[in-house]
Amino acid sequence: MTKNNKTFMLAMTAMMTAVIACLSWAAIPTPWGVPATLSVFAVAFAGYMAGPFCGTAAVAVYLLLGAAGAPVFAGFSGGIGHFVTPTGGFLFGYLPLAFFTGLEGNGKKTLRSLLCGLAGLTVCHTVGVFVFAAVTGRGVGEAFMLASLPYIIKDGLLVAAAALLSRTVSRRIKGR
Repeated sequence: MTKNNKTFMLAMTAMMTAVIACLSWAAIPTPWGVPATLSVFAVAFAGYMAGPFCGTAAVAVYLLLGAAGAPVFAGFSGGIGHFVTPTGGFLFGYLPLAFFTGLEGNGKKTLRSLLCGLAGLTVCHTVGVFVFAAVTGRGVGEAFMLASLPYIIKDGLLVAAAALLSRTVSRRIKGR
């Protein structure tokens, strides 16, 4: 790996961390404690743009910043306590979402990109549902109905939009 390539990867990781943080701030609160945000779009976009390793690294940096107290989570919040709330599982689930979307980065092959994104989204929601159930004391079925089902279509559309936008942005960066 050349020095320029390392520099590019570091810059891409930092830029995607900033994108995730900025798009995660806006939140629409819900009565069951899982706000509607653009985090899924940002994480999927980071994976598609930066690849599986830099995209996942960007999410890891975002999570570490939030754990350290930087206000990068929904509603300009931060702190280690966020990982043991009803949304904590979704935060952890962003790691596989970025990895899976990065496997078919830049949306080069649309169907494969979408399938990778949906696989990552499935893992993200699964982790989120199980942590939601554990934290709230609800059954897994009820947790799914409250914390996942209302967001599945929105999140699927956000992953698709991230795939399409990443393809366009990648072409513009490369001058095609």
